[in-house]
Amino acid sequence: MIKKILFSTVVLLLFTTLSFAQENKMEDRAQKEVDRIDANITAGDPSAALSDSQKKEIFDMMMEKFEKIGKLSKSGKSKEDIASERKELNASYNSRIYQEVFTPEQREANKKGREKNKS
Repeated sequence: MIKKILFSTVVLLLFTTLSFAQENKMEDRAQKEVDRIDANITAGDPSAALSDSQKKEIFDMMMEKFEKIGKLSKSGKSKEDIASERKELNASYNSRIYQEVFTPEQREANKKGREKNKS
């Protein structure tokens, strides 16, 4: 009886640890995306950098997108369907960030920064 309780406790702790590790990984990825976007903007025009509220808004959007991608990956759909839906998700979220979060100055700075980073 004690062995069963101990085993159950260990399994529960293992699952909890794995869950937190995955959440932290998603948060790290979302933060890297925010940093990359801000770097593109500041490369084009340092005065157009993202505000803290914009960074938070983009971070939240990225977390939402990564959660949807995670669910999509576990959906059992074909690789082609998953790739197609991921492409649509990426386009949708990129468009939302560009249209809803960026100011006109940031849009222009982002464009210039991306061109600079390509060359």
